[in-house]
Amino acid sequence: MKCLIDNDILMCLAAFDLIEEALDVIQVTVHETFVLQSAQYKIAKLSKGYGTDAVERALEFVKSASKISNNPTYFETVSRVAVDGIDAGELMLLAESLDHPVILLATGDKRFLKAFASSETHAAARDHLRRRVVCLEYVVRLIIDRHGFEYVRDRIVPQRECNTSMKTAFGSGRLATLENVLASLEYKLRELVEETGDLLLTDF
Repeated sequence: MKCLIDNDILMCLAAFDLIEEALDVIQVTVHETFVLQSAQYKIAKLSKGYGTDAVERALEFVKSASKISNNPTYFETVSRVAVDGIDAGELMLLAESLDHPVILLATGDKRFLKAFASSETHAAARDHLRRRVVCLEYVVRLIIDRHGFEYVRDRIVPQRECNTSMKTAFGSGRLATLENVLASLEYKLRELVEETGDLLLTDF
């Protein structure tokens, strides 16, 4: 199994120090992951929003991940799936995904998902990624199942401001309860499913 990872979800996982745990629950190794060639340069500029520790963790991960370069041979594929409002980085990941029969796409870009899901022009690409898109909320649920609620809570709470869904789910800080967090994550997941159809990998 291979997994394409965008900067949005990578930076959140790095901020929470949950990269290794995330790879474990989606059953891929770092050597089976792909990031954009430009990821290291963009990530290096994100310390203000995520903190220097998160940037260092993300850059360390990027060193071992496979790279997707801005190769001109991708341009034809990219043009087939281009949708207004989707940035070039997401398009490159999407283009790469079409070249693999079995692959996951881990993304934190909700705008991309909604735009892609609503584009009738690109039904074939959507069919290819059906139930193969992994979002942060789903990954966090899996990590809670594997490592326990307190383990995840203590990682996320100090950095929850970096992501709206996590800020909502863990808004009570260390007083957050398993029941409330899971309910919040499931609510967001179901909302995303309603907005994106059958793109997301979920357990319901």
